[in-house]
Amino acid sequence: SPQRLAAAWPLSNAMGDHEAYEDAVMLLSDRDPTSLDVATSNKQPRQLRIRKVILICFLVAGILCGFGLGKLVDSAEQPASCNPNPSGTSDTDGGGGSSSGGTTPADQAFVLQAVDAGRIRQYLQHLTATPHVAGDASNTELADWMLAQWRDQGVPETSSTVYKVLLQYPSPTSPNQASLRAADGSVLFASTGTESAKDASEVQWLRNALVLPAFNAYSALGVAEGPLVYVNYGRQSDFDALASLGVSLRGCVAIARYGKIFRGDKASLAQKYNASALLIYSDPADYAHNPSEAYATGRWLPTDGFQRGTLWMESGDPATPDYPSLQNAPRVPYEELTATGALPGIPVMPLSSGDAQALMCWLQGADAPQDWQGGFGFTYRVGPGFDAGRRTVCNTTTAVPATVRVHVNGTFEERNITNVIATFRGTLEPDRHILLGNHRDAWVAGASDPSSGTAVMLELTRVLGQLYTRGWRPRRTIKLCSWDAEEYGLVGSGEWVQEFATELAVRAVAYLNVDIAVRGSYSLKVSASPILTAAIYSAARQVPSPDNSAETLYDAWCRSYPKQDSNPADCVAEIGFLGSGSDYAPFLDTIGVPAADFRYNFDPADDISSLPVYHSMHDDFNYMSTFLDPTFKYHASIAQLWAMVTFSLDQEWLPFDCVAYANTLQELEAALLAALGPQLRAKVDPALLADLHTEIQQLQTCAERMTVLRSNASTPLLILKQINERLMYLERAFLIPGGLPGRPTIKHAVFAPSSSDGYASAAFPGIVDAVARGDTQQIGQQVFQVLVAVRNARQFMWMDLSL
Repeated sequence: SPQRLAAAWPLSNAMGDHEAYEDAVMLLSDRDPTSLDVATSNKQPRQLRIRKVILICFLVAGILCGFGLGKLVDSAEQPASCNPNPSGTSDTDGGGGSSSGGTTPADQAFVLQAVDAGRIRQYLQHLTATPHVAGDASNTELADWMLAQWRDQGVPETSSTVYKVLLQYPSPTSPNQASLRAADGSVLFASTGTESAKDASEVQWLRNALVLPAFNAYSALGVAEGPLVYVNYGRQSDFDALASLGVSLRGCVAIARYGKIFRGDKASLAQKYNASALLIYSDPADYAHNPSEAYATGRWLPTDGFQRGTLWMESGDPATPDYPSLQNAPRVPYEELTATGALPGIPVMPLSSGDAQALMCWLQGADAPQDWQGGFGFTYRVGPGFDAGRRTVCNTTTAVPATVRVHVNGTFEERNITNVIATFRGTLEPDRHILLGNHRDAWVAGASDPSSGTAVMLELTRVLGQLYTRGWRPRRTIKLCSWDAEEYGLVGSGEWVQEFATELAVRAVAYLNVDIAVRGSYSLKVSASPILTAAIYSAARQVPSPDNSAETLYDAWCRSYPKQDSNPADCVAEIGFLGSGSDYAPFLDTIGVPAADFRYNFDPADDISSLPVYHSMHDDFNYMSTFLDPTFKYHASIAQLWAMVTFSLDQEWLPFDCVAYANTLQELEAALLAALGPQLRAKVDPALLADLHTEIQQLQTCAERMTVLRSNASTPLLILKQINERLMYLERAFLIPGGLPGRPTIKHAVFAPSSSDGYASAAFPGIVDAVARGDTQQIGQQVFQVLVAVRNARQFMWMDLSL
């Protein structure tokens, strides 16, 4: 509902570059069979009219090429609706697989039965046997092992791509450190930067020096020293609250809790407010509700556990922002990256809760607001500086600290990373690609993030390999991609999108992501482009619930995450919007490929920011098999769902739900006006807002008419195929060629990562950001950009459609 979305505002819940195809969805035709025009569309600049002619030729050539490479006329049967095949099956049953191309009900049933939880367990055990950070030989060896597995599984084609990228590593001999210093410079306390072993695997890793000490990737190197200031979660609202208390961060070391927003945004804001360094720690209130049940006794983060992670806020290699990082590609110098703000200019490092407590217990100054209080058992203060009267709170007799010193050591290195890809070539439409992805690299072993997803992918390729030997051939090409260096900032997937942007913009049907397959046992959780809604719902209804075989996965999911205001008797499951934080982002944000992300989640009632052991050494096989998924049935469920969604996209008529997209736009417009209406009405021409509203309403009408057209048995087959093509490319129509202000690689006008939280999604991000900046001219420009994007989508659906 608009009220719910407004309450969750700033609509904060996705990155390649292909100008030609983005332009192809810009103002392609004045002809609109629905005769739904608004005043602002009557006149267009001459250069746009010329460009339209060129782009129409490009688009028509692309569609005809697609028809020629595929099969122009396969069947005389008509689809039923925008979701023409609710069961996700075709009308023919090939028994043991259709060698002519396409997935049958028998194929789907085979896959549902063949997925083996025991094999997923075995794959995960191998994947987590040793730490495998990006750029390290261990991760390259895993890539080679996956290629060998795929060949043994009967995957018909395998390939790899190698990129040379900028990565950062901590010093193995001089770990990063935060220390309390007395007035005479003596050290009163120093963080260790290491975690203690809690199980046999961790003992072995530490013995062999395989675990990276505490660091945040792409932090500035060096030493910073000053008074300590507590900044809560390090959000903009938190820095505003400090300003209202009269607290300045200039020359101070900021300490922030992990959670709520992306750590890179915390670093950016700390630097903006003149902090000399930033420490980020895991508060017990967020990661260890019951410290007596810390791992390995229970599932909570131990007091010496900490979260590693990147600070890079975009995708791909920071040193090659405009082109792929091939071996001889020119590089932007590191000094330029920090000078321009692309990378942090201050030292940043993570702390365990135990180390953070030893620093924060001394803080003087005003008591922190009630919602800033955490789980240390004493009253949090904001600082700056330290209070001699807090000795009893700190349970120490040492001298009073004067400053905190932060020392970040490490190296920036150019190293090779490797993406590996398994391909099942399509027979009827080989030039249409259904993409599945998961990243392989981990900060340590990464049993949940990402190896649970990698293990599921390996099981899926095994089952598809078996199906292939039975005679199955997909209609469209299916690619399963294992990305490298995702943890550093979607580097492997970002570089691949940059290198193959032209091909992907023309050929990619959708990108289906499983990063963390399992981080809890509560329920399935899905985020996706609205156009994939019907395909996902249909697939989830085919998969049995892992907890109750008498009901479907959809039933269990909808009970746990019902869409607000949905009728309990006819439950509709909630599908979230995509932000960033995983490999779907370059596909959706930059080249407009519809995307989805699937995972099994923890219970929201736990009130935790993430998996308690997220990015720590303790995210290992023992943790997964003891606390998250002992029988691996949730892994198996994700494998089944991933397969069924893939198969639904392999049917002749794409189950793309244009009405769901239009409905979402209406909801988001209502939420935008509910949250920011006064600011927009004060700074934007009312006629422009009215035109935007009209365009969204007209898109809804067009979507409904296209649904009727697809369901009409008398609609010619060629028209149905044209509609199929247009729905496949519809997401691209929402791209802005020049990107968002200050974020040129993020081009989607409707969905993008929030500028204040890279994990979350922002709806109408250009408008929201412009309002936040108070830039009157840019607010109007961004409203107009959205208006044009919505009109592009409407006109693109109907351009030269011969009815």
